[in-house]
Amino acid sequence: MSGMKRSLGKDDSDIEQQGREPEATTLSQQKRKREKKRRDELSEALNELSELVFKVDPDLKSGRSEYLTKSGQEAEKKSITTRTELIRYSTELIRRLHGENERKDKIISEQAAALATTSGDSKDDVPDKI
Repeated sequence: MSGMKRSLGKDDSDIEQQGREPEATTLSQQKRKREKKRRDELSEALNELSELVFKVDPDLKSGRSEYLTKSGQEAEKKSITTRTELIRYSTELIRRLHGENERKDKIISEQAAALATTSGDSKDDVPDKI
């Protein structure tokens, strides 16, 4: 480990008597704490994701919603029971919503163009401000 010697506290004397190095135990404890923090953060993020998914698709909670299977070919009624299914469904949901947005953007653009064309032709029909 490092060449520096540190003073032993109460807890360190027990560790030294058991034949383990205090630094190794400290590093091991730090690693466990980091791993626990990582798992807790992942769990929190997945909980937030599931809340959002159920908010967007409330039928999913009851199992009435349909989404594509792993093969992406057939829709079947599913409920989310694992983290992997949550991520898979979320990905499919985002793709579906993105596609819907693109279709709606296209419709809006077409309607705006049509409106601009018709409003240019019928200026005589529209009364001036009163």
